[in-house]
Amino acid sequence: MNVLTPEEGLRLADSLAGVACMIVTTEGHVTRNEAWLRFERPRTELAAAVEPPAAESKPRGSKTSEGEVPARRWDPEFELVIDFEINLPDTSRRYRRPYVAVWVEDKDGFPVRNLELWVSRGGAGPFQWLPDLKRWYRADQERRLVDKTDMVDTISRATRPPGKYSLIWDGKDDQGRPLPQGEYTLFIDAAREHGTYQNIRKSLKVAATPFAEELKGNVEIKSARVEYRRRVKAK
Repeated sequence: MNVLTPEEGLRLADSLAGVACMIVTTEGHVTRNEAWLRFERPRTELAAAVEPPAAESKPRGSKTSEGEVPARRWDPEFELVIDFEINLPDTSRRYRRPYVAVWVEDKDGFPVRNLELWVSRGGAGPFQWLPDLKRWYRADQERRLVDKTDMVDTISRATRPPGKYSLIWDGKDDQGRPLPQGEYTLFIDAAREHGTYQNIRKSLKVAATPFAEELKGNVEIKSARVEYRRRVKAK
């Protein structure tokens, strides 16, 4: 691990059975492989252990008019599943894995939940190319005016090869607080060196009615699908 780039180190760990690792660079950037996450308590559990419940707290960046009746909270029995496929375009140039960001904004356009951020840790590192995730980067600059957390340090993972992936949103914001039912917008940004920048966006009406919808793909994200459903019970 000491002689590989962080991205290469994570790939090595993922290729070996039963190996978990967390890598901290000299600049302080932290990245983990999937196996490592099983040994970490979710941030929401840690917060609950030291802080009283904040069920009535207002999500950062949200706007509520005086006298407005609070919206009903997201039903914990429901979840939003996001399935998407990274495309392998027909190209004669060397293929570079795309940077990918998946996040949710509220009805006022404020980013309330970052679901995934896949960036490269090799070479010059991720920061040179983050602005290429144009919509996410702009939204993240707004978020950081309210929340100083660096998403690259806290949630980013290595880029992924072409293939199918699935994410689940549990209805909570980046601080682990339940969000209300209502209108949201899901975004998927993808940007690739020697490739293109692409953005998928989908308006969502989160209430008590399940729904599923196919989303139009593009050069970088071949296909995508969202499903708002009752939470799958663990066996």
